[in-house]
Amino acid sequence: NAEYSILLAYYFQGQGLGSMLTDYILEIAKERRIKKIVASVLPANSAMIHLFEKRGFAFDKAEMDMYEVSLNLQ
Repeated sequence: NAEYSILLAYYFQGQGLGSMLTDYILEIAKERRIKKIVASVLPANSAMIHLFEKRGFAFDKAEMDMYEVSLNLQ
């Protein structure tokens, strides 16, 4: 398993860099035969929630202040 995390400065947000970085990280993870990617996302971060949903991540909403997401790569 591997943990996914990125941080973009406010100036760079909204330009598609999160999507590009996510796709690149998932590609590298697959090449390295990583079986599962996990991440945490704040419920208020609608852009990242949409990004994770679009790529098929499963959501665990057990915590009210943070979602745990995961994607099986195999």
